[in-house]
Amino acid sequence: SRMNSVSMASRAADSSRKTAVSSCAWVVTSVASRMLGITCVKNRGSRARRVPIVQQFLRIFLDIVLWRRGPQDLPASATLVWLTLAAYVLVSAVQLLLLDESGIAWFFFLVADPLLLAAWTWLVLKVYGHTERFQQTIAAVFGTGALLGIGLYLPLQFLVTGLGFNAESAVAQVVALGLVVVFALVTGRIIKLATDTSLFTGIAVALTYFIAINTLVGMVHGPG
Repeated sequence: SRMNSVSMASRAADSSRKTAVSSCAWVVTSVASRMLGITCVKNRGSRARRVPIVQQFLRIFLDIVLWRRGPQDLPASATLVWLTLAAYVLVSAVQLLLLDESGIAWFFFLVADPLLLAAWTWLVLKVYGHTERFQQTIAAVFGTGALLGIGLYLPLQFLVTGLGFNAESAVAQVVALGLVVVFALVTGRIIKLATDTSLFTGIAVALTYFIAINTLVGMVHGPG
């Protein structure tokens, strides 16, 4: 009887702790959601499902990559811009580490590239009179760039390197061309939606930046 009482008390304590943790998690999720301008998902009657914020944004970024959504589906949030920038830089760092690049390449792709990409995006939006969309647009560009890096660029990089092909091989060149096409299509559509122009214009803007940054890298880094 005494053991049963102790067991019941222990279960009650565990239940209370779980309830408290659940309540705290809900409060934290709600506050973070309000900071980023989103709401928690509710369904199944009166029961609320607390979908992690990161999972929500990953789904949005994946939908942007797949042309299901656009930058307009993201909140205009400085917090989100910084988070996507951090993810973009982190993925770039992993790629540079795997390629064993020199210090100048690290500077270009971890510092110059994000800054120039943000400046180029703002300039394009300025030309088309939509600078109020900058936060959503650059978050979409950084976020999809990081997602593509994790889900496509890095795996293909591992595959090509693992098969013994160097950067100058035909296989590596074809893969690189394919990645450029993917970048142009995804980023070009983001620019198209943000500027209310055509897909052709968006792709042209994306490719212009790609060519410009790679030309700068070639000038500073030199051949190889």
